Amino acid sequence: MFFRHILAGASLLRRYRGCVCRNHEQLLLSICAVGTLFFASCSRHPGVRISPYQYPFLAHSGTKTGIIWHKYTGPDFDVFYGSLRTNKTSGFGFYLGGHPNFQPPGNAQLINTKLGAFSVDWSEKYLANPPRVRREAVFDYKTRLIKYQDKQFKYITQVHIWIYGANEQEILKLTDYLSGLKLFREKPEIEIRERK
Repeated sequence: MFFRHILAGASLLRRYRGCVCRNHEQLLLSICAVGTLFFASCSRHPGVRISPYQYPFLAHSGTKTGIIWHKYTGPDFDVFYGSLRTNKTSGFGFYLGGHPNFQPPGNAQLINTKLGAFSVDWSEKYLANPPRVRREAVFDYKTRLIKYQDKQFKYITQVHIWIYGANEQEILKLTDYLSGLKLFREKPEIEIRERK
């Protein structure tokens, strides 16, 4: 939709180029750059909006909760974002891949709780501005053993998960919701693959 507006603007510039600007290609590039930066800054979550029905592991054991889902696909990882339709100050996200980039901050409080079937060491931090509370953790999710000739390689899919909210009650409510996702309700079996 945005690019249609850019193209329509470009055709108008071509029609009236003597009146508007001599170098309409340069002006068009400038408009594209500013428009791209504007829309990127307005976007709360990267990626595309998805339905939890597209991904069976996002199925929840309870009733509908009004979560809006987004997914970003990387070269060897996926990131899922969830936010409440009714509350814009709280939400969550999780990364599924092999190399999450998270180091707990030194001034964070460490909390050990359950997330579905997983024992998780959370790093919790209180912030000056909303959202006031942020919890993050990294844990091993699934192990794959890949057998190739005489050797065996181990690949571990990890989860980097974060939850943010205005207060501790919102964090606990979202933690309970995430515990009900099929992804976290049961630990996956070790997967063995043989490559020839």
